[in-house]
Amino acid sequence: MRRVFFLVGVICLTVTTASAYVCGDANGDLAVNIADAVYLVSHIFKGGPAPDPAEAGDANADGSLNMADVVHIINHIFRGGPAPCAGPTAEVVQISGCKTFDSGPGEKATLNLDCVEYAYDGLATLTLTHVNAGFNCCPTRITADLSLVGNVLTITEGETFEEGGPCYCLCLFDVQMVIAGLPPGQYTIHVAELYVQNGDAPLEFSVDLSAAISGSYCLERTYYPWVR
Repeated sequence: MRRVFFLVGVICLTVTTASAYVCGDANGDLAVNIADAVYLVSHIFKGGPAPDPAEAGDANADGSLNMADVVHIINHIFRGGPAPCAGPTAEVVQISGCKTFDSGPGEKATLNLDCVEYAYDGLATLTLTHVNAGFNCCPTRITADLSLVGNVLTITEGETFEEGGPCYCLCLFDVQMVIAGLPPGQYTIHVAELYVQNGDAPLEFSVDLSAAISGSYCLERTYYPWVR
């Protein structure tokens, strides 16, 4: 009689499921409140337990747990700032009329300078004014889209038009925008402009926003619409 043996292989599968969490809920009680800010302070400075998972405490979604997350939570609770993990937002709040190159007695025209003036409140709000920003002469709306990758804050400017489309000319405007939900820290601010020539220097600078601060940064443009 012939014996037949069967070799049975056993395969073990480990199935893991990602932990559900509420962003900003550092202490895991399924609510975002001042207790989460206290929990993070205890973890950062006193060696207290870390949020579980760590992403729950990363309120500003920058990949690390630090005081910027505490500031983000406090700003959201008490000042109506962006929700945790929402990231910073930009809103255009004021636009000047189309500028001219005429200057009165004693005035010096500086329309060849492409500038950013900035003021930070030390907590989460950065006000930027793009001075001598080049746009079409007759936009219906000027926009600013925001992205934050690492410490690089990119502001991409745009314009929209009525059904008739753009005018056949360019113009310089002063455009003020408010960036909310931006925690203190060191940033490279890059303004992506519409009408800068290829190869020309970008409007980009680095700034330490660790406290309330203001300043400006300028580049000289030597072509239309900055020079006529």
